[in-house]
Amino acid sequence: MSKPSFLNHPAIAKWQGRLGTLLQRPEGEPLAMPTWLAGRGILLGLVGVALIIVVVLVRMLFGSGADDAAYAYTPPPAAYEAVYPMQVFSTKPAVRHTIFTLPENTITTFKKLTPEQMKSAGITTPTTPQEAVAMQDRALLAQMGYAWSVNGYFEAARKGNIDALKAYLRAGMPVMSRNAFSSTALMAAAESNQIEAVKLLIAAGAEVNGATTNLETPLHRTIALGLPEMSSLLLAAGAQPEAATLDGWTPLFYAVDQNNLAMADFIIRAGGKPNRQDRFGNTPLMIATRKNSVEMARKLIQLGADTNLVDLSGRSSLAYAVRGGYYQMAKMLLENGASATRTDRNGVAPMDIALGNQDHAIANLLLANGAKRSNVLGKPAPKR
Repeated sequence: MSKPSFLNHPAIAKWQGRLGTLLQRPEGEPLAMPTWLAGRGILLGLVGVALIIVVVLVRMLFGSGADDAAYAYTPPPAAYEAVYPMQVFSTKPAVRHTIFTLPENTITTFKKLTPEQMKSAGITTPTTPQEAVAMQDRALLAQMGYAWSVNGYFEAARKGNIDALKAYLRAGMPVMSRNAFSSTALMAAAESNQIEAVKLLIAAGAEVNGATTNLETPLHRTIALGLPEMSSLLLAAGAQPEAATLDGWTPLFYAVDQNNLAMADFIIRAGGKPNRQDRFGNTPLMIATRKNSVEMARKLIQLGADTNLVDLSGRSSLAYAVRGGYYQMAKMLLENGASATRTDRNGVAPMDIALGNQDHAIANLLLANGAKRSNVLGKPAPKR
């Protein structure tokens, strides 16, 4: 039998050579196999793989009606539900407890539940007079529209609802309950300026200096909001005027940050220290300087603020005034004893900053108050 002509193709000859190499015997003798048969086997294998691929693609694209019918959903027979009553397809209503019935042409009548029904429904009966009072107060809160929750308790405090607050406390709500932000009902009432509610909560045992996770107290908030009467009440109840947050801010910092002269004067006279420094070394005077609040800075100086204190970077209030280009602020600080030659930790003096900013007005002001001209004119100011 002659060798087919298509087996003479170069590609077939190439694969025949590779197959012959793989099928050699261990002793190096070639396998006794006709060359044309090896080539034909390879070709048939390739054709078979191609046919399989074509069949798979056709089935994927066009599908098969017979298969769809075979996999169509058919509901289970009725006998199956009788054998397996708890299957998913069996939808049975949940057991409900009948609280009352309404017979036809009669008024509403109530059925008394048995103890077993009350227990299964999660209804508890009071066993002591205190529990009876608590249940009555919770019912009263529901009538007022307040939920038995911390948020409902805080809402009553913010609105100054004395009756609701008393009901919450009688029903067992802890007076120092906290919400998700670690605030207390006393803080909610204080920042809403509810004087009577604050008096009630303090009398019930609320901590006047109870702080949030940031160590912020009710006095911090009332000072920031500018509530002098509420702040006076908290101070009279024992609030600390020097209580500091995690950043080291006392209520005075809050007053200065809000540029509230009256509250700054109020808290300093109540015991706040004008030279208190936060965790970064800032003083209330530096805060006022960076905000260019000249009147606030003047008030702080009148109440004892030191113009030459420096922060952790060694900068004074004057350095911040020069950096911001605040001429009137710099002039007022220099008139109240600020040093024109004090350098920071990097050796940068206020004159260096003024020349770097090309602020000739402030540079001349510094020269008039004892500053020395820099050896390098136009030295760049440090990055802010």
